[in-house]
Amino acid sequence: MVKRIILFSIMILAVSSAFALKITDVSFDRDDYMSGDDMIVRIKVSNEKSVNDFAYIRVIYKDTILKQDAVSFLIRPLSNVERTISLKAPVLDDNSNINFEFKLYSMSGINVDSRIKTVSVLTPYSLFETGIVPVSEDVFPGETAVMQLEVSNLGNLNDYYTVYVEGWEREFIALQKTKLELPPNSHSSVRISFSIPYRMVPKQYNPIIKVCSSRGVCKTNEFSINVLEYSNSVISGQDNMTFAIGGEKSYKIDVYNDGNVKRDYLVSVPEDMKDIIKTSPAEFSLNPGEGRTIELSINSQLFEEGAYSVDVKITNKDEEINKQFAFHITGSAIGFGGDISGAIIAVILVAGVSSYVFWRYQVFTKKKKYEYWK
Repeated sequence: MVKRIILFSIMILAVSSAFALKITDVSFDRDDYMSGDDMIVRIKVSNEKSVNDFAYIRVIYKDTILKQDAVSFLIRPLSNVERTISLKAPVLDDNSNINFEFKLYSMSGINVDSRIKTVSVLTPYSLFETGIVPVSEDVFPGETAVMQLEVSNLGNLNDYYTVYVEGWEREFIALQKTKLELPPNSHSSVRISFSIPYRMVPKQYNPIIKVCSSRGVCKTNEFSINVLEYSNSVISGQDNMTFAIGGEKSYKIDVYNDGNVKRDYLVSVPEDMKDIIKTSPAEFSLNPGEGRTIELSINSQLFEEGAYSVDVKITNKDEEINKQFAFHITGSAIGFGGDISGAIIAVILVAGVSSYVFWRYQVFTKKKKYEYWK
């Protein structure tokens, strides 16, 4: 009977001693975690007894032991001990608030205290939006179309994005940046410039801007660049020419289509000059980048000596260009046109006539001498 009383007293003493161990605080290093993240937990345990004691901690999630101290730790009398435990956040299908239970056991294996701590575990996801401002633009060749790409990270992870442009020659694209790093709930802009080459065919173009996240999710944005018709004809030619009266002379004008559309041209001279100045050709077409020479035939015989200027009008659908050229008509000082070619012909003819006269003279002289001696 005495033995039973002593054994019961020891048990009561052990239980009362065990309940002198308490969990005073449980804290996580963050309020929320992504599925699979590392979790750091700090647990404070107090010993309210006047003797040393040993204890260990067990962490339970959904009735499963996640962690347990391999060796009991010492708690000195009337003191506190802080334990650090590393855990892994469970991998979940949806965002959830989950409960972890922390149990404190005495050296004898009795559960003397417990705490439940709730933390938030999030499911990682990548979600972003893109947009273009403006969505269309009208431009002429030689100008630049400027767009602004907007990227917003609506996910719960830091993410990286790469920008691609399709449907436009790379050498005519200027990207402010091609890679972006965005934290959750943030956005950034990218300036994109499209140079419009000269003689680019006028029509609506639809380049595509593609943005891909580091997780392989891509979004595309299509917008419009409307290249307008552009007329630019370049006219050049001779000027201040001198003609001698006599025969037809020519004057040349070069026409070059530096625009981006095919143009039909009409060449004309003033009404009072149509009979004495002929154009060839009077009508012609040029594709972008093509050129042609126009020849004006001037009948100098119909002019008196003096200085003249003529306005040649070259027109197409969108342009009217007046090219004025000046020329000077001189008298026939040496005949046959008065120019170098005429002078050469004149010299040849004079030389020929002189040779013929000299030859006839020699023939006549020899004949006379023959008759005399005979």
